[in-house]
Amino acid sequence: MKNTKNIHGFKTPEGYFDSFEDDLFAKIASDELPKKTGFKTPEGYFDSLEEDIMAKVVVSEVKEETLVKEPKVLPLFRKQTLAYVAAIAACFILVFSLVNQKESVSDQVNKLQFAAVDTYIDDGNLAIDSYDVVSLLTDDDIDNLSYEDELFSEENLKEYLLDHINEETLLIQ
Repeated sequence: MKNTKNIHGFKTPEGYFDSFEDDLFAKIASDELPKKTGFKTPEGYFDSLEEDIMAKVVVSEVKEETLVKEPKVLPLFRKQTLAYVAAIAACFILVFSLVNQKESVSDQVNKLQFAAVDTYIDDGNLAIDSYDVVSLLTDDDIDNLSYEDELFSEENLKEYLLDHINEETLLIQ
C-alpha cells in the first residue's frame, strides 16, 4: 500500500489563489447592488417620533401606578392533592399495622394470667352460678368429669381431718 494518509483528494487549479482577490472585486463591481433598501418611511416620521414615544411611556407609567396588580400566587400543594396524600398515608399505616401484628388474639388470651381471672371471680365481680356452668357443658363433658369419690381417697380425708379439726368440737360430738 502506498503512503496516502495525508492526501485528501481535493485539487485546485494552478494560480487560482493568485488571482482570486482580483476576480472577487471584479465580480462585485460588475454586479449591480440595489441602491434602495425597499423600505419607505412616511415624511416627517422622525420629526415627531421622540414626542410619540415619550407620550406612550408616560401613559404606561400612569396606568401602572393606578392599576397595581397583586401578583398571582400559586400554591405549592393543592388542598385536594393534600387530601389524597393523607388518605394514602392512612391506608399504608392501616395495612402496616394489620400485617405487622406480632400476636394473634389466641396468643393474647393464652398470656392472660389465670390467677387474675380466679381473683376476679372470687371477688364477686362475675356472677356465675353452678347451674350456668352445667348449662354450658355437653353430655360428653359431663361423662368425662371425675367424681368426688375419685378425688379424695380415705387416707387423704383422715389426714385432712386430723390436721384441721378442732379438738373441742371433737369432744362435744
